[in-house]
Amino acid sequence: MNLKNGIIFIDKPAGLTSFQTVHKARKLLDAKKAGHTGTLDPFASGLLIVMFGRATKFIPMINCDDKTYRAVLKLGKKTDTGDCAGKVIEIMEIPDIFPNIKEITSYVLGIKEQIPPRFSALKVNGKRAYDLARQNKDFKLSPRPVSIKNFSINSLSKNIMDYTVTVSKGTYIRTLSESIAEYLGTVGTTEALTRLSAGNYSLENAVKLEDLTKETIKDHVLTPSMVFPEIPEISLNNEESKSFLNGNFIKNIKLSTDRAFVFDEGKNFLGYAIIKNGILCPKNVFN
Repeated sequence: MNLKNGIIFIDKPAGLTSFQTVHKARKLLDAKKAGHTGTLDPFASGLLIVMFGRATKFIPMINCDDKTYRAVLKLGKKTDTGDCAGKVIEIMEIPDIFPNIKEITSYVLGIKEQIPPRFSALKVNGKRAYDLARQNKDFKLSPRPVSIKNFSINSLSKNIMDYTVTVSKGTYIRTLSESIAEYLGTVGTTEALTRLSAGNYSLENAVKLEDLTKETIKDHVLTPSMVFPEIPEISLNNEESKSFLNGNFIKNIKLSTDRAFVFDEGKNFLGYAIIKNGILCPKNVFN
């Protein structure tokens, strides 16, 4: 398979935007096109799934609705952005006694909606909220439904809570941290954030961005069939393979599924197809 049409799981470092991370990887592969399945804030690190070339067409197919994060909440300090990169706007004493961990967990799991942070990429009348916030414009964001699937506290000291949480798509961890701090009787900000997983895809399978070079990147490029193991595979003979690569339909396909990844006899990845009435119809050809 052409590496320029592959997928890489990258461990994004803190301090870079998602765009900068994708751009660096794209340049290393010399790919013309690249995209990712979900933005990470510049201060955050962790799993970023990057797709190149024709593989970008698979972005809508990847199920990353539920994401798991590890966050460090610093209590007693609030910033305008909700993270360590922002300007401190409030300092507040931290209570001597916290609710017990069971009570905190019950509270977090009961959260059903959030008001997104002002410093977010959401659009307000066609403009990004973070641009309006930087200009000190007055605007309001409406509450949005969220689902907290799992929550656990890794450690809790006088001014630091380290926690792991699994949330639905669209949940802001910065806002969650502020809500937890308020429940504890103080203010807080997200000091550090790492995305541990997105859907079934784990940070454990990611490569650190700093470890990618023109020589090593080829060892980390995945085919779509590796990323979507639930989709069946079909092997075509040489004549069928040539026809498929030319965009032609292949008849008499005996496969009880409506879609498949296509390989030739040498196990080379050819593309993705849908199957209708025993006919293989090319949808995404990798030639």
